[in-house]
Order: sequence, then C-alpha cells, then structure tokens
Amino acid sequence: MPAKAPGTLTPGAVESPLAELGAVGPELFTEHPMDSGSEPIAPKQYPASAPVLIGAGGVRQETMADRVPMTQTGYQALKRELKRLKTEERPQNVRDIEEALAHGDLSENAEYHAAKEKQSHIAGRIASVEDKVARAQIIEVSSGSVERVQFGVTVVLSDSETEETVTYRIVGEDEADPKAGMISVTAPVAQALMSKEVGDEATVKAPKGVREFEILEIRFD
Repeated sequence: MPAKAPGTLTPGAVESPLAELGAVGPELFTEHPMDSGSEPIAPKQYPASAPVLIGAGGVRQETMADRVPMTQTGYQALKRELKRLKTEERPQNVRDIEEALAHGDLSENAEYHAAKEKQSHIAGRIASVEDKVARAQIIEVSSGSVERVQFGVTVVLSDSETEETVTYRIVGEDEADPKAGMISVTAPVAQALMSKEVGDEATVKAPKGVREFEILEIRFD
C-alpha cells in the first residue's frame, strides 16, 4: 500500500467539518511571500478532532475549519501554479516594468501602468496560493464502495423538476469546474448532498428559487 502524503486524511475523517464550511459565492456549483524558486510549504497534518484552542497572548490556534480540503491532484496543481508565478510570470513582469520605465514620462505611459497593475495581480495570487498550500488538507480518495456522499465521490443526480440527470464529482474549490463535472465542496449543491445516501433528496436554495435533486448513484471514480 503506498504511503500517505503528509496531512492526508481519509474522506470520513473530515465529513462533519466539511459540512460546516458553508457555501462561497452565489453560484450553485462553485465559489469560484517566499523567495523565487523556494519550495511551497508542505500540507499540515491535524488530528481529526482538533478543538478550538486559544494560545499564549490570546492567539487563536488553527483548527479543522482553518484547513483547505483538496485532492492530491489539486494540491500538485497549486504547487505548479506557484512555481510558474514565481519563476516565470513575476520575473517577466519585472522586465516589463523596467522596459516601460525606459520610455520616460510615466503620466501617459500605458505600458507602465498596465505592468504595475499586473504586478499587483501576481502578488495577490501568489499570496493566495501560498496560503492555500500552507493550509492544505489533502484528502485521500478511496477506490472501494461508498454509501454516503463525501469529499471526492462522484454523484449522479436527478433534477426533480426537469428530470434531467447530471453527474458531478465533489472536489476542492480550486479544482472545481462545473462544465467538466467537478463541483466545489463548499458549493450549495455539494453542501446539500453531504452525508446523504442513494434515494435521498437534497434541497438547494438557488438564486432563482429552490431546486430538489434525488441521488441516483454514489461512487468513487
């Protein structure tokens, strides 16, 4: 049996905390600094029932709610993005700024202002990705049978109103792509499905009203 990555939990170990994360954004299916070249921080390992603790000076210690659940695939994708931002996009942006500065008057220098705006965007994305990598909780996806909806499963649903059948896999926020059949674990649909079984119905509050789905199948792909 292959060794688990640091910070890896089985799906069942985080079933309850994930249900408490809540939805992000209005959509049904999505939410939607280190030196250059340095290695991203490894995902942290937490006990499954980590309590809320207050440390010295009243500083709140990290708990399960501070984690960012994701698959191993999603974690590796974030690491690749962080490396690309630091070793390719940020250095190129510095060169663009230097070239724009050489053009003289900055008040009417569109290239300079565009490069500075991009610099801010890159810095913000680096900070965001670093934070997620540092708080990553890699959840091991099983390959056997499963009875209840949990992180990593593929769920086949029937829309009770339209009778349309849809299939989604529940993944981390940065992995979500509804068009590819992957929905965020924090999305309203995923939250409504958590811990339910085949035959159960899930009620989802959508921007255009309430929708109901029946669970037809739950599996690990």
